[in-house]
Amino acid sequence: MRTRADYHDAHSPQGARFVDLLDEVMRLNGRMLAAMRRSTRVTGLSPAESILLSTVVCSPSPPTVPRVGRALGQTRQGVQRTADRLVELGLIEWLPNPDHARAHCMGPTAEGRELYDRDNAESAQWADRTVAGMDPAALDLTLETLRELRRRLEEAERDAGP
Repeated sequence: MRTRADYHDAHSPQGARFVDLLDEVMRLNGRMLAAMRRSTRVTGLSPAESILLSTVVCSPSPPTVPRVGRALGQTRQGVQRTADRLVELGLIEWLPNPDHARAHCMGPTAEGRELYDRDNAESAQWADRTVAGMDPAALDLTLETLRELRRRLEEAERDAGP
């Protein structure tokens, strides 16, 4: 019977660590989505709608659909569908974009901000429970490492071209 280590024969030790990290990130992503589905029962939003509403509310300036898509690693079309749904629900609105005639900006409505604030208060409690007792320095290092890996992947994607 093959062990997990046998699947990494082609990798350097550093590459095998990265593959193990990717596996763990994918498992974490699954748990995060499950947790979001549970928490969004209160708001009635899907995880994608909740993430986009949060992105729009927390953005320092009104974002466009393409900008959000690039930032989240999602397709423009997928973000557009989610944004259209949030507009239908009255949680965000289209705003003029002085830099582009067709790529409108998104801004939260008062109802969208209120829903975000309610959901954010609940998610803050969940986040605090989840990391209770963990070493803050370890969390900071994990965040720094994940950001560096994301930057490297984004750079590789840019270098690869369309």
